[in-house]
Amino acid sequence: MGVMRFAGDVRRLPAHANIEEDETEYVVHLDVADFTERELVVDLVGRTVVVQGDQLETDTRPDETFRLHERLVESFRLPDDAESDGIVVRFRHGTLELRIPRVKTEPRRLRIERAATFAGADAPAS
Repeated sequence: MGVMRFAGDVRRLPAHANIEEDETEYVVHLDVADFTERELVVDLVGRTVVVQGDQLETDTRPDETFRLHERLVESFRLPDDAESDGIVVRFRHGTLELRIPRVKTEPRRLRIERAATFAGADAPAS
């Protein structure tokens, strides 16, 4: 399994998601066969992708005793090397495809500062 499957601490990708990844991009395929393109919304909130679907009302027949109304809410956090500004979303044949470009990340060494051993350690003695 790749980086994308376990990325972030918000949530894992949905179990029915198909993920492909290479050095340049992640490609996520979500099964949304119960929804039309007009019924779907994809939002990016910080580094979290939120996919929502809400079936639109259709004409009902007078003899129908009940009607199913489906909703979908899926979310997942992007990995650190995902370029959120370049995400492309496509709907095709009941599948939502998200193409997420990757950027090369380099580690950055952080300086360790000396900490005082007790309060007022830097104060001059009187």
